[in-house]
Amino acid sequence: MRSQIKIIVDILDALEQSENGAKITDLVRKANVPYVRLTELLDELLKKNFVELVGEAGNYYKITKNGAMLLDEYRKFSSFAQNLGLDVD
Repeated sequence: MRSQIKIIVDILDALEQSENGAKITDLVRKANVPYVRLTELLDELLKKNFVELVGEAGNYYKITKNGAMLLDEYRKFSSFAQNLGLDVD
């Protein structure tokens, strides 16, 4: 079972790969998270300024600079941990 941080990283990674943002249905597929859980996490990520709503109807999620920094720091930590023989994924 994935940890909450790993699920958040998967969401942010999916958003980073989508140039113009992504709808919830796209994120459900790409991050492999149930709809209800995804909406809860997106609300939390919105409050913490890791993602933002964009588009005319505000129905696309996009990663923010803070979200990109979190993702980058996680990748650095994950690489560091793997070099020490630890598995964080």
